[in-house]
Amino acid sequence: MASIKFKLRTSIKLGKQASLYIQLIHQRRVKTITLPYKLYSHEWEPLNEEIILQNDNMRFNYLKEVQQEILKSKQLLHSIIYQLEQRHSFTTNDILSHYNNRQSGNFFPFMQKQIKELLQRGKNHTARNYQTTLRTFQSFCERSEIYFKDINSNMIKKFENYLKQKNIQPNTISFYMRTLRAVYNKALVEDHLLKDENPFRFVYTGIPKTNKRAVNASVIQQLIDLHLSSNKSLSFARDLFLFSFYTRGMAFIDMAFLLKSSIRDNYLVYTRHKTRQTLTIKLVPEILDIIKKYSAITDKHYLLPIITKTHIPIHRQYESAQRLYNKRLKILSDILQISPALTSYVARHSWATIAHHKGIPLSVISQGMGHTSTHTTNIYLASLDHSVIDKANEEIIAL
Repeated sequence: MASIKFKLRTSIKLGKQASLYIQLIHQRRVKTITLPYKLYSHEWEPLNEEIILQNDNMRFNYLKEVQQEILKSKQLLHSIIYQLEQRHSFTTNDILSHYNNRQSGNFFPFMQKQIKELLQRGKNHTARNYQTTLRTFQSFCERSEIYFKDINSNMIKKFENYLKQKNIQPNTISFYMRTLRAVYNKALVEDHLLKDENPFRFVYTGIPKTNKRAVNASVIQQLIDLHLSSNKSLSFARDLFLFSFYTRGMAFIDMAFLLKSSIRDNYLVYTRHKTRQTLTIKLVPEILDIIKKYSAITDKHYLLPIITKTHIPIHRQYESAQRLYNKRLKILSDILQISPALTSYVARHSWATIAHHKGIPLSVISQGMGHTSTHTTNIYLASLDHSVIDKANEEIIAL
């Protein structure tokens, strides 16, 4: 009888994540399958071979997904072993070969693997985009398995037509196509699972021109002057928007996870969630006023009262808070009768636009916002002193 065990390959470094793997034993022969999941020792129960799920763990979603994948792998291996047992004679190599063949050529598990890796790296937003694309593509395929060899230009064109028949907007269709193409190219370039057939050559994968997202300085001033003392929820949304603007367009996710320990002397030091770049911002009076205003109701760890509940998973609080934040910004936009409507992105775009209108050099704006997308810009900005950016920020806030 073949034995299947899930184990954690513990690291020699204390506190470091370890790899999850499968141990196959049959006829005293042992084979291992390393899985694409990293766990801490406190997240794994070796006796029952299962994930330890705790709501207060920031990796709750990721761990839940890993547990589901463990169950799927168990089911797959038991199915393979059952089929091989009908032959009466088989080896651990046979089990391994069947498992790899079922996993590697199947597009759906491969894309799920990419999603897990994104979650592990904290790229939750991108992971959700991948998951949405995967569900849509699975609905189109109407099959539990689809192999890379089946993905050709004809299938992708049919998928595009399928989306058009459902009245999906062209921008969304392009988004689905770009996501699928990214996964396809990952298999092509890094995992060598297929030959390049360029199945996306006959569908639109362009990036549409972004709609105007910035507001001018007069709108920022209107927002500052708005009397909201009788409506605490709208006042909080306004203050978060201004906080983002004052901090050079800080993203909502970065505001949500700012820690009190992020304040160092007279500076706010944080790492951008998107790029992992560390930014340093001088604590001007406008920023300090907002921090002090909410200091009495914040969590003992967080700087702003966005993550406030200990009994609700952190990721759920963040997602719920962002949805509520954008709804309240829409109400504020209606009150001020402005267009485009305020969103969590508008503060960032507005800071850059107002800075540009004030003649602040592009190099200062780029570093101030933590841009890393242009290689030339990164080289150009490498030695720029923080005081230059701080001076620019104070000038912008002065409106």
